Amino acid sequence: MSPKIMNNKTRIAQAISAATVANTKGRTAMLGLVLGGAMMAPAGVYAQQSSASAAPLEEVVVTGIRSSLKRAVDQKRNASGVVDAISATDIGAFPDTNLAESLQRVTGVSIDRTRGEGSRVTVRGFGPSFNLVTLNGRQMPTANGDNNNKAFDRSFDFADIASEGISGVQIYKSGQADVPSGGIGATINIQTAKPLDSPGLKSVVQAKAVFDTSTETGEDVTPEISGIYSNTFANDTIGIAISGSYQERDSGVNQAIVGDWANFPGTTGDWGSAAPVQAWGGLPTNDLQTNRPGSGDIYAVPQSIAYELAEFHRERINGQVTLQWDASENLRATVDYTFSEVDFERTYSNYSGWFNFGAQVTEYADGPIASPILYQENGAATDFAMGAGRDGTITENNSLGFNLDWQVNDRLNMEFDYHNSEAELGASGDNGTSSQLAIASFTRDVTRGFFGGDLPILNLDLANPLNANDLIVTGSVFDNIAVKMEIEQTSLKGKYELNDVSSIDFGIQLTETNNRSQFANVQRNTWGGTTQPGDIADLLTPASAAGAFDQISNGNDPRLQTDFFTFDIDEVAARTVALGATQSTGGDCGNGLCPSTVFTQDRITVEETDALYAQYNLDGDMGNIPFNIKFGLRYEETTINSQALVPTYANIVQTGGNEFDAIPSGEQEFTSLSGKYDYVLPNLDIKFDLTDDLVARISYSETITRPSF
Repeated sequence: MSPKIMNNKTRIAQAISAATVANTKGRTAMLGLVLGGAMMAPAGVYAQQSSASAAPLEEVVVTGIRSSLKRAVDQKRNASGVVDAISATDIGAFPDTNLAESLQRVTGVSIDRTRGEGSRVTVRGFGPSFNLVTLNGRQMPTANGDNNNKAFDRSFDFADIASEGISGVQIYKSGQADVPSGGIGATINIQTAKPLDSPGLKSVVQAKAVFDTSTETGEDVTPEISGIYSNTFANDTIGIAISGSYQERDSGVNQAIVGDWANFPGTTGDWGSAAPVQAWGGLPTNDLQTNRPGSGDIYAVPQSIAYELAEFHRERINGQVTLQWDASENLRATVDYTFSEVDFERTYSNYSGWFNFGAQVTEYADGPIASPILYQENGAATDFAMGAGRDGTITENNSLGFNLDWQVNDRLNMEFDYHNSEAELGASGDNGTSSQLAIASFTRDVTRGFFGGDLPILNLDLANPLNANDLIVTGSVFDNIAVKMEIEQTSLKGKYELNDVSSIDFGIQLTETNNRSQFANVQRNTWGGTTQPGDIADLLTPASAAGAFDQISNGNDPRLQTDFFTFDIDEVAARTVALGATQSTGGDCGNGLCPSTVFTQDRITVEETDALYAQYNLDGDMGNIPFNIKFGLRYEETTINSQALVPTYANIVQTGGNEFDAIPSGEQEFTSLSGKYDYVLPNLDIKFDLTDDLVARISYSETITRPSF
């Protein structure tokens, strides 16, 4: 029983991508023009010869795709643990819209897609919240919200980051002492361009277009523009790199949703029987139930069938500035700032039939948990509900970092790193992060749900033909969430060469994470109606869902209820207020038809983690086979202080039918809790270079994933 079926008719095409690379230290210029690609391949290398040249040519170095691929392979081969890597060329070889889509090309990495675009990554079967994401080795904050469960986790949304401007990615699938813990699945390190790593002038400008046919109201063709500029000065001791990108995308998603399957034992009868109160919703035992599950079975009953037709508009801005200075041959300073912003808007219409668990006619399939092939109710509920909403979120990420790399002497290297980063999410419009205003015609007579195909089919017998004059305003829901995470991290690490074949890595890392999530709900449970028939008829537009699911095998089932009405949520809300039919005083507007910025749930977590590590490295030979051994220990101690503000309730009132409201008492106080834990995390990595092309490795490690906030 799949709760959600999605139909996303997306076709993506890249239009034109061009780049120019200029090297001020030689006389080489390259121009690449690629159709359908995001990174530029050099078309050729030309040497300008002088007829009077007397100096011999000592060396020619050719860089490009081959060297980039070789670097990625070398990272995997030379790593002692299990590490995968992709380079800038790998990332740019495909028309990926963000970094998640590039990462899915790595073995063992899969992605979640939202609206047809890559979002979060799963590594070796471990979901997004089990993977740690770092930027240049630094733990990154993330702000993501869920209006349903309000459990704000640590999973990073790669839809925030464009592929352009990324120089490479390493995926550590086994733990290492010098790599931060937090990813049981993997630790994913994103690398950005550093000017002194590749001296000289380099500039790239790209213009692309996305062709997406899934949208009905937006633009099929939307632009993507990006560029990077990198240059060095003062004999390559000072460097600057600037990168940026801007993307727009319009898309549409049609989905069918079966809401809240309820499971019951086969012994449970209908809710009017002598069965316990909690058994309401069960099936009666009569001749109208075909293949009714037996007493030893469990069967499922659907609460509702709904269809939603949604349109999305997304704008994404990424930018980074990196400054580097070689103060001496042994000392390099780096300052970098990274920014990203994603503005996401949603407009949608839906319609649904809600079951009331009475007068059922059913047919069930066999199984230990039996699902219906047909679930029908005759006259148990009369409302044919329709809804509309317009909402959105804006997510902003900022990271400022400083790094000092000092080669103290021939044996000792020390590195100091500090960054202060934050991620913030909130509403991008006046309707909060999630909104819905419902209307209904009370003309539903028979409601059927057919579940024999891929698409659940809602079939209605209406007492009267669907008419705008029969519809009235019913309930509404306006949710608002705000999330902010700040990470301040300081690390000091070193590498000491004991001799030519062994060394010790050591370091300390101090991390403080502040996470705050807030939630407010303004809900009018007036599902029985607040206006009169005809009051909003002039604001309704006839619509049809015919063809909306034609890419699903049974999407054109003639039994499907396709006719409904659409409307603008703001217009109907304004009419409801003008008619004096709001019956509520909630929200910032005071009439219940808007979100609230007075958050009734507020959760604050301060997490401090101190880490120490040491790792011994040894190179040697076993006969003719070179080997490398790494043995490390990482000790982490985490202290957590949390506060929570949650509503307290005075009483419960019935608002109609089986709808009840919990009435807040108006008194709220923060409660506080604290905790502490520590872990010793070992790792052992052994690598044998069997041949020039064949490596064998054994890795053992322990790491942790921290729970959601």
